[in-house]
Amino acid sequence: MAGSKTPTDKSTTYVLSRGMLPRLRSVIQRYRDARLIIIGYGFNAPGGAWRSIQHYHSFMATRGENVIRIARRAKYSARQMFMAFLAGRRVLFNGLDCFFHLEALLFCTFRRNVILYLHETEFVFNEFRETHPVRFRWLRWLIPRCRICCVSKRQEKFLRENFRAQNTHVVYENIMPPSPIVFDDAKTVILMVGSVEKRKGATLFSDLADLAKERGRDWSFCWVGPIASTQDVRMSPNVSWLGPRPDVFPFLDRCSLFFLASVDDPFPLACLEALSLHRKCVVYRNTGLSEVLESVDGCAVYEKYDAETALAAIDRAMATPLDTAKVDAINNNISSVSSFAARMNAVLEEIDSES
Repeated sequence: MAGSKTPTDKSTTYVLSRGMLPRLRSVIQRYRDARLIIIGYGFNAPGGAWRSIQHYHSFMATRGENVIRIARRAKYSARQMFMAFLAGRRVLFNGLDCFFHLEALLFCTFRRNVILYLHETEFVFNEFRETHPVRFRWLRWLIPRCRICCVSKRQEKFLRENFRAQNTHVVYENIMPPSPIVFDDAKTVILMVGSVEKRKGATLFSDLADLAKERGRDWSFCWVGPIASTQDVRMSPNVSWLGPRPDVFPFLDRCSLFFLASVDDPFPLACLEALSLHRKCVVYRNTGLSEVLESVDGCAVYEKYDAETALAAIDRAMATPLDTAKVDAINNNISSVSSFAARMNAVLEEIDSES
């Protein structure tokens, strides 16, 4: 009938609200309970100003501490920064480059218990003053009102004398030397390569390591890769978290089996690298390599994304000799640069034929 309105489904509205509110409360509580929230704009940039605080984040994460890292240029980081402003009790801004951004200056102006971890001295501060005079004066006003972490006593003296810094602490810098390859060649070594985060399956890998130990498997579980995000991630002590490495091939060469823990991955390069060394691989059905590996003896695909199913798939792979002929076919016809060039050139030739 004209003028009639569709009645509002109040029950649906209530269910959605009821589902969203607990999630929001959980997120707020996570930020409120954080031991520290780290905000930076230059993680993984050239130079070393991000490394010490990144190492600290990784160190604390492996010990189960709730330390949140916000890489401000990353997706969704604006809402993360808002949550830090709203609920965070201890927030650290890493490096002078934060204060090229107005939002960082505003954050520090209106929030208490802000820590500035500065890595710069006179030369860089002078450049900042010349290129951003208004922001420089604002920062000069902020420094005496914030807690300052310094990288040396000399820097502390500089900040005290030139910026009237009051609450200073010398924490220095740190390095994380690469650990030696810790594989026990007498054990079966299950390896994953990738950044430690929810999508890459760090929690599944942890669950798998715990279950294997519970079932009496004398296996070593190792993960090579940086910690990207510990949100909704559990890191088991039964996994050796080896951190980032410039070259993963020595680890792939010494593993018994490569286990792809990713919940989705269109075509994972680390798995191709493992295959190039004739290593057995176990992957999840929703990843791109499952279509390639499902018919290869000595490899396996797990259909359900849980530790029980994954462990059964590993058992199947370990019990079957690797079909090296099929693996060589993958190496030569799919993952080689020459085969890629042929496929790409075919696309270009098709374009040429249509023009």
